[in-house]
Amino acid sequence: MNSQDQLSLEQEFTLTALAQQLQELSQEETKALLLELYRNAMIRENTFRELLRDAWNIGKDFKEVLGISSEPSSF
Repeated sequence: MNSQDQLSLEQEFTLTALAQQLQELSQEETKALLLELYRNAMIRENTFRELLRDAWNIGKDFKEVLGISSEPSSF
């Protein structure tokens, strides 16, 4: 297992607390929570994708990346 697969002590504590709370939920509440967690994971994935696109200038016109105006300048 590499270091990326391990959790911090705080994360381990949070995970244990969540596991205890899940024991008290009904099956329907657990399903709703799982669906919401999955939705949030997809939103996080989209956010990371957009951040990487912006950081790497993917999908932008090369003139926009270089800061060159595509409109003719008027003197």
